[in-house]
Amino acid sequence: MGKKAQKLALLATLASLALAADYPRENQPCTSSTECYTEFEFCEISDAELSGVCEHKSLTPVNTLEIFGYIVTFIILLTSNMGGLGGGGAVIPICMVFFGFDTKQSIAQSNASIVIASLARYFFNFKKTHPYKNGHGILVDYNVASLMLPMITVGATVGVMFNKILPSVIIAIMLTVLLLVVSYTTLRKLLRIIGTEREKYGPVCGASKTQP
Repeated sequence: MGKKAQKLALLATLASLALAADYPRENQPCTSSTECYTEFEFCEISDAELSGVCEHKSLTPVNTLEIFGYIVTFIILLTSNMGGLGGGGAVIPICMVFFGFDTKQSIAQSNASIVIASLARYFFNFKKTHPYKNGHGILVDYNVASLMLPMITVGATVGVMFNKILPSVIIAIMLTVLLLVVSYTTLRKLLRIIGTEREKYGPVCGASKTQP
């Protein structure tokens, strides 16, 4: 596949993901539930009106796709937090695919999961000592946190403003590009670490080249 075809395929993928992300019709006018997002939305019509608006379903009843979503969410967040990540970036497409939320609603769900995961990791590691300070220093480096906090605050504030201004289709494209770039860089780093460890320990972990 040539470079031109690869670019066209990438653009088609991004367009498809953006269209899928904007598919939920919550708060859109409707006359029956068939006009809303299948399985995840219903048409809320009052007795005094002939038309209503699409509303997202409540927590119950749980459909089959949501059950798979719960399982995938548990596995993704478990794996992410094992590596010290919040897993918020993975929660967004999960909420869109398995729970029928749009992009902005999925981002809100992602933020909630990040807060809970961060608090849990913080209190779990609160009393742990730093591995390179002979048991004297704490594991959390508050100096680094103090340096990062101002830019985190500014970035979060600007991000919320753009979230309110930009349409869901633009946000979906930006998130897709960001996740692709992060996935690519992470994969490259993983392959580099694997190559370094194989040079040091041999093909099997723990089997040094110097051993007979």
